[in-house]
Amino acid sequence: PVRSSTADITTAFTGGSYVNGRYVGSGPQPTTGRDDRANESALGDLVANALRDTLAPSNLGGAQIGVVNPGGLRAELLYA
Repeated sequence: PVRSSTADITTAFTGGSYVNGRYVGSGPQPTTGRDDRANESALGDLVANALRDTLAPSNLGGAQIGVVNPGGLRAELLYA
């Protein structure tokens, strides 16, 4: 193992929360708040940091930032 997790790592969402690994929305259409691509997410941060860290050595390009298309982050990393 390279890393382990002690909690869910999710995409961005608004108007609700994750309860026992499931998104519980709020309002008349509760599922519309999941996968909010306009906001930062824990999963996006994880992937961008991994890309940056992997490409940071000078022989691999010396990356200083990592950028992720949030549309490609389609599933959460659920702990339990």
